Amino acid sequence: MTTSSLVLHLEGGDDDPFKLCQRTFGPGHGMEFLNMYLPDGTRLTKALARRLPSNQRLIYRGSRAPSREVLLEGRARLTWYESYPTSTKEAEDFNAKEHIGEFAYLPDQQFPEARVREMRIAAFFIHPNLNAGTADQFAGKRIVLTRADGGTIGTAFIYDTASDEDCKNNEVSTNAARTGYLVDLERYTAEAFFGDDWETDCAGYVKFQIIN
Repeated sequence: MTTSSLVLHLEGGDDDPFKLCQRTFGPGHGMEFLNMYLPDGTRLTKALARRLPSNQRLIYRGSRAPSREVLLEGRARLTWYESYPTSTKEAEDFNAKEHIGEFAYLPDQQFPEARVREMRIAAFFIHPNLNAGTADQFAGKRIVLTRADGGTIGTAFIYDTASDEDCKNNEVSTNAARTGYLVDLERYTAEAFFGDDWETDCAGYVKFQIIN
């Protein structure tokens, strides 16, 4: 039997550990939450999960390996945006003022800034002239980002999309022109992944895998 650390993500109202385990271990394995514990040894229950904060660390004391079906992988241009704009440029040029705390794949919800800070949010874009498919296919999926040398950057959720309609000079498709893919991290996610130098380091090209 193996023991591994997992992170429970409650974004978008997903506070049901049964669904979490189905997503983590695959269909038919929802009851694996009975093998999940808080760091203090408390066994996870559905009632307890509803009271946990975002990104609660859990200890999995079962033997099942997490599901890792790769839906799409490749190289993408990495950029960042702010859902709570701190500059006129972000508010006006990138249309952030129209979507404060809102994300395309979490409809009819507006998240307070404190909540956005806890979430791990990525917008994804597929250049229609270079690659097949649309970002809508991957709404809500995990996206794992790594550096060119294989170093881990982090895992986020595709809760948003990027569009030329929300910026000037077709910047989204221009940024995606080389590889056909763009990953646009929400500012607080970029800060969590890159630390104090996030504005500089959240740039260039990264490898990505979108996981079912």
